[in-house]
Amino acid sequence: MLDFDDLDEAEAQRDEEEQAVAAARAAEEQAAKAAAEAEAKRQGEEEAKAAEAEARRAPVRQPPAWKNVQQPKIEFMQMAEVASQNLPGDYYGIRFPHDQEQILRMGPAWLTKAFHTTGVLPKDNAVVRIVEAKEFVGGGAGLKCILEVEYKVDRPYLHKKLFVKLPHKPGGNDRFFVSCMWNHDRPETIFNIWLEQSIPYRVPKCYFADICAQTTNFILITEALDWTAKGTKEFKAGDIEPAYDKYMDWELPDGGPRYYRECCKAIGKIAAYHKAGKLHPQVNEMFPMPAAVPAIPKGLPGLDAGAKKEATYKIDSLIRFLSQTAKSAFPAEVTDEKWLQQWKSEALHYMDYLTEVGCFFMGAGTTSPNDYVALTHNNLQIDNAFFWHDEQNELQVDGAAHRRVRFLRGRRGLRRLRLP
Repeated sequence: MLDFDDLDEAEAQRDEEEQAVAAARAAEEQAAKAAAEAEAKRQGEEEAKAAEAEARRAPVRQPPAWKNVQQPKIEFMQMAEVASQNLPGDYYGIRFPHDQEQILRMGPAWLTKAFHTTGVLPKDNAVVRIVEAKEFVGGGAGLKCILEVEYKVDRPYLHKKLFVKLPHKPGGNDRFFVSCMWNHDRPETIFNIWLEQSIPYRVPKCYFADICAQTTNFILITEALDWTAKGTKEFKAGDIEPAYDKYMDWELPDGGPRYYRECCKAIGKIAAYHKAGKLHPQVNEMFPMPAAVPAIPKGLPGLDAGAKKEATYKIDSLIRFLSQTAKSAFPAEVTDEKWLQQWKSEALHYMDYLTEVGCFFMGAGTTSPNDYVALTHNNLQIDNAFFWHDEQNELQVDGAAHRRVRFLRGRRGLRRLRLP
């Protein structure tokens, strides 16, 4: 007689065996998946190490021997004729394009020669094509464009997108003031040639830079940064934040404080490296220290009538803007007319003592006045820096134009310092 209990027991045992087989199969599949993931990770790590090793084999740009070059005096009416010439650069000694049209005309052959000259491109490699050249709009210290190029042999250390900075077109006020009156172009050229590799923060890789004192023409070629899109607020490690505009702090994810703090930290780092002797051994020839001020002068006149009238007009314009035009955009404590009039009185009084204050900040009266002066960024505003996230996704900042400044005041005040 058939025992149904025995059948049930056999069926249950068979189910348990099937479940055990399924579990074993699942475990095998899981183990195989884990092994495949581990192998993929190992291969990825090996590829990353290989790429890193390849990157480390990148040729190091070799700066030329430092030499001090003085720019001759150039009058405004000479500017167009002088700048129309194409003469060799002061430092690398080769001719270079100084506008976008010339870059395209001199083409890949010149780029190859320039990159071979600086050493960033091996002699057995070459730029073979300029894929695209387009104007880059931003900033007022010169003209810019973005080049996209192709190389004979691609390498991880070679950027296909390059940023090019060029002088303003000759003949206008912008060119004369930037290149002659203020001489802004040479310090940036010197920094990129000689100090790029010793700066304590990230700097765009320099491919070529040079300037000609006789013509004031210059060119700066660096890697083009891969900005994230405007409006992005969340970032991951390696991201470069959008290019922010000056005085538009509402674009910044936190409204500004963190970004200005990072700018100040960067300024402090470069100043510390300078004072600690960690920059180029001839940095004090490249960026000469100002004459030491032994004491704060006595009895100097304040602002003359014309300067005071101009300052008063500017202050009154600001007061109208704060207290009337854009009153709703500012905190109440800085839009109060009575408070603003008091501030106006104090500001004009302070401006009568700009020279004395400047001397104080330069260490006047101390035993070592130049201890109060350092090399740092002369205008590290938001639009003159780029913000990026390191491997820990911590915010970092870079800026690249440098001048001597007092620790407590900017270069603009230093330029106003005139002792009798």
